[in-house]
Amino acid sequence: MKELKTLYFWNEDMSFSHLEILKDGQEIPENATLTAYAGYAPFKYDKSLDKWIGVSKEEYDKAHPIEPPAPTNQDKMNAMFIKSNLEIKKEIAEMKGANNG
Repeated sequence: MKELKTLYFWNEDMSFSHLEILKDGQEIPENATLTAYAGYAPFKYDKSLDKWIGVSKEEYDKAHPIEPPAPTNQDKMNAMFIKSNLEIKKEIAEMKGANNG
């Protein structure tokens, strides 16, 4: 089976554009490379290094913050029951302390 090769294309500003599979006999276009990118998007291609340059994890995370999911009704009910259970345990402990003293 023939190995499939991926072409990595860039735009005029050298930013990543898209991927294509290299077809048999196809020449590599001027705006493409076989060099894969690594790291975090967005990527820019440095032709002199034949390397894609991405952003740091910190920059990527800052640009793509992960919002924690909103609590579901079940989460809210669980929190209410836990709080109520702790309050009851505290009252029982206080009553036991009052009876022992």
